[in-house]
Amino acid sequence: MDLHGQKVLKVAIDPLWEAMDDPELLARSAPGCKRLEAIGDGEYLAVVELGVAAVKGRYTARVRMSDKRREAASGSLHVTLKGDGDSGFLSGEGDVRLETVEQGTRVSYEAAVTVGGRVAGVGQRVLRGIANMLIGQFFKSLEEELRSVRAAT
Repeated sequence: MDLHGQKVLKVAIDPLWEAMDDPELLARSAPGCKRLEAIGDGEYLAVVELGVAAVKGRYTARVRMSDKRREAASGSLHVTLKGDGDSGFLSGEGDVRLETVEQGTRVSYEAAVTVGGRVAGVGQRVLRGIANMLIGQFFKSLEEELRSVRAAT
């Protein structure tokens, strides 16, 4: 399944870059994330509880953020993900690009994801819709987290 899109977050690019190295903030932002633990340089172990249609489960995944290219007003990174759980497995990789725009930071992403097991039985069209919804929730929560951190300082 291919996923791609973009979202403008009303936050500056520097706090967004800092968030990429903050597992607690990322965990609070990711839907269903119960734990995100750093296990190496740019590598994390995630525990997530999610439901896809009638299929609900707990999943454990390794997430790696690599090839970070940070510039003053733009940048990119590569993300890989591999996990499994009660209802199936997930693996994928993708690229994320950040670019300063007038309203804040544009985040663009492209990813190729493979889903298997019972969760794949839901159907690719439904899975794509759910994935896009979860990505949207993540960006909204991340933006809110960063804006509240900025307001507190």
